[in-house]
Amino acid sequence: MNTFKSLLIVAVLGVVAYGTYALLTGGGRATDDTADEWAEVPRIAHPEFPKVVLPETAPAPLPAATAAVSATMPTVLPEVPTLAPPPPLADMSAPYPATPLTVQPLAETPANPPPSEVVTASGIAPQPTPNSLQATPAPAGPPVPAAEPANPAARLNPADFPIAFNSAQAQLTEGRPVDALESLSIWYGHPGLSAADQQSLVQSLDYLAGAVIYSRLHVLERAYEVQPGDTLDRIAQAYEVPWELLAKINGVADPQRLRAGDLLKVLHGPFNATIELDQFRLTMWLRGMYAGRFTIGIGQDQSTPTGEFSVLNKVVNPTYYGPQVVDADDPTNPLGEHWIDLGNRIGIHGTIEPQTIGRAESRGCIRLLPNEVQDVFDMLAIGS
Repeated sequence: MNTFKSLLIVAVLGVVAYGTYALLTGGGRATDDTADEWAEVPRIAHPEFPKVVLPETAPAPLPAATAAVSATMPTVLPEVPTLAPPPPLADMSAPYPATPLTVQPLAETPANPPPSEVVTASGIAPQPTPNSLQATPAPAGPPVPAAEPANPAARLNPADFPIAFNSAQAQLTEGRPVDALESLSIWYGHPGLSAADQQSLVQSLDYLAGAVIYSRLHVLERAYEVQPGDTLDRIAQAYEVPWELLAKINGVADPQRLRAGDLLKVLHGPFNATIELDQFRLTMWLRGMYAGRFTIGIGQDQSTPTGEFSVLNKVVNPTYYGPQVVDADDPTNPLGEHWIDLGNRIGIHGTIEPQTIGRAESRGCIRLLPNEVQDVFDMLAIGS
């Protein structure tokens, strides 16, 4: 999602991408901009690549509250801040690589999008209104055994990467950022790419994921128009994402009290995560598109199990049951404030020992920094 120190959002003419301010689209009435926004889009924490932090600033209000904002993509990709002087971002135009990524503006979002560009309640299959997203989990059981699959990216020829990079630039200039994100996502983690190509790829993926997934640009789905009686729970359930994610993206203060006529950014889930134990890395995905990455802590002595797992339950302020019981909200609780249950006493949780991130020191679970586990918590739905 000081949360989700993993994905950046840039505001150029009102657009959000990683490393800068969030963008708001130009349609509909303003949602409550007093709500807690993502203090940071998922910060990218990876030992080889830069960490990107979004300023602690809420997005600008929607056009109904101020002058109209043009919903366009930036014309030049801003440089991603790093802890050390970065190499120049790879150019996605010919020749490869050279200057920073350049993109043409997307079509401006009209103040009142035509009906064909807005989804209303009739566009969502009827869903029961849940009391909360803490739905009753499926019966616990052993994880589905699965052999560790080979990295799909490894099947690609590294010599073709410059062509793919230039192709993604062409897709951006044609106003197709989703296609560009999909095109580059398949290269993520390719073992044959050079360090320079890896950095160019990840910086571009961070930028694209920020603009496509976490901004308020309606590039994944048509805007959803809130109908009388709608709640964010119901809308989020229909799109298979947690309501907390939609609340953060759209700046919604009270998920039970939406204003009819507001236009919301929506996206079809569910998100899923892959974990590379040898890299101490958790990567988020949305329908095959890269959606951010986090550095993790894992179990000592290879105690973290491998295989495929589903999210069985999610708990805020969990009680710790170990050699001793530690109550929820106890500052000494080793689970922190979030628990994502994967079954068989294995889960993803926060930590009160940040120095263990990037190391194998847990009792088998996956650890994340407190602000980052909250972001993952808000992205993974029960069943992910």
